[in-house]
Amino acid sequence: EESEEEEQLTGKARFEKRDSDSDTDSLPSVPDGSPLPSDYDSDAEPEPEPEHQGPPPYVIPQPLAGKKLVVVVHELRGLPSGYGDGVFCVVECGDALYETTAPGEGAPPRTAFQFEEFAVLFDDVGAHERTTVTAVADESPGVHARTDGGEDEPAPPPATVRETELAYFAFNALELVDDSVDARNANAKLASADGDWVPMEPNPRTPDAVLLNASMEARVTLRVEPAGYTSPESASRALEEATLGLHVAAATALSSAAIKRAYAKVSAAMETLVAVAVHEAKKTRRDERERASAAGKKVPRGKKLDDEEEDADDKEKKAARKRLDPRKVVDGAVAIPGAEEGDAAAGGLTPLARACGRPIGPRAAAIVRALLDLGADPAARGGALSWTPLHHAAACGAV
Repeated sequence: EESEEEEQLTGKARFEKRDSDSDTDSLPSVPDGSPLPSDYDSDAEPEPEPEHQGPPPYVIPQPLAGKKLVVVVHELRGLPSGYGDGVFCVVECGDALYETTAPGEGAPPRTAFQFEEFAVLFDDVGAHERTTVTAVADESPGVHARTDGGEDEPAPPPATVRETELAYFAFNALELVDDSVDARNANAKLASADGDWVPMEPNPRTPDAVLLNASMEARVTLRVEPAGYTSPESASRALEEATLGLHVAAATALSSAAIKRAYAKVSAAMETLVAVAVHEAKKTRRDERERASAAGKKVPRGKKLDDEEEDADDKEKKAARKRLDPRKVVDGAVAIPGAEEGDAAAGGLTPLARACGRPIGPRAAAIVRALLDLGADPAARGGALSWTPLHHAAACGAV
């Protein structure tokens, strides 16, 4: 019967039936005779091809986990001249940190930088233990002057900035976490607030013979600290900024709430400085114990050590709080942007003097009261004329 049916089919219909029969016959079947789904089924969807995963993500070495890198560039020396007087540095750590310093002060061969701290957490995505610091010079050609001053003279082309990579140095943070006494002694100066000099190398691909033969150095501070660490320098700058904020609020605020917020920032900055002082003292004591132990001396251990450390921390905390009395900030004289030159030259005014010299009626009175509540001294003198706050109030008719 099949043969007769096939003979009745011709052309395309015959080939379609043959292909259909061959596909069905080649498949396994269940008891009722229907084919099982399989990879050979023309209606089955093809499995997606596995995606290319690429290289595995970079894993930071365990000694750096939970820590951060602190970098401060202080000064450069040995810079060749002729590449521009504006020199800055680029600090780069993997993909997690790419920052530039403000332009340095002073032309080559020596350039100094204002304190600027760069930090990166090693647990951040893209962080790497290898960090580079690159010195870059930029040269801005002067605008061409007109020769005859005529109005029809075409405008000169705009000045362009040409940046030249002078030199760089690279370091591995793993070299800074060796906890042995010898390693800490070797890195003590490098990790200090003043930093240490390290040699810089020109890019080996540069064709510039002057750069290749120059002996350039950078004075830097490099430290690996716990993730929550704040350096003494950074904490001190935070207090300076908070103090300046209190003075600006006294000179410009329109409500006493601004004074309270500014004072809260001063108090928080002081508490941070207290914690930093305790931490630094603890590190110093630890180093002293390790040196004593290496010299064969007996050092406290166990509960005795814990008790001594607790007492030492309490003493350091009390001493730091005594040094950082917030009332000294309230009565301190500071020069702020926009202050009169005479007052600035004399060291500035106190916050209370600034508030008393504002002719803004009841609002000034509320600000003055807020400062007095914080302990401001109404008899403190300052400025070019050595006036008290009452003098300033009388001068603006606000007595």
